[in-house]
Amino acid sequence: MPLVRITLQAGRSPAVLRAIGDAIHGALVEAIGAPAEGSPDDLIVNLVEVPRENWSWGRGEATYAK
Repeated sequence: MPLVRITLQAGRSPAVLRAIGDAIHGALVEAIGAPAEGSPDDLIVNLVEVPRENWSWGRGEATYAK
């Protein structure tokens, strides 16, 4: 059972999060030949939303925490 975990900046709408899940599923099916049809349990997608102020884009500095 594939598990895909993605860490992303918080703030996306539920519709966008669903679209991300759909895109991941499609890419996985194409990349490894997984069955396109089947149980919803065939793929687990875990989107971990992190507040913007917890990101650092270099040197360990909290880029957005001001």
